[in-house]
Amino acid sequence: MESRTLSEKRKLLAAGIKERKSERKLIVDRLKEKELLTVKEISELTGLTPDKVVLHLIALKKSGIVTEEREKEDSYIYKLAKEKVDMSML
Repeated sequence: MESRTLSEKRKLLAAGIKERKSERKLIVDRLKEKELLTVKEISELTGLTPDKVVLHLIALKKSGIVTEEREKEDSYIYKLAKEKVDMSML
């Protein structure tokens, strides 16, 4: 089994954080454009799997960036809670 150095572990962790921020920015950008979207619609617009979209929406909700607006055909509709979103918030 291959052992990674601390430096390699830090690089992998940083890459994962960067990827998550990039994916969250995609979601926020689509919500800025369309205002109200379901998980399925966000998934189709971003190319992210619905499972990934849900995980990001949970994080974005916890940080107060996204809210659930209402239900539509057994799905929640999401919208931005803040008009201006800074990348450091993601």
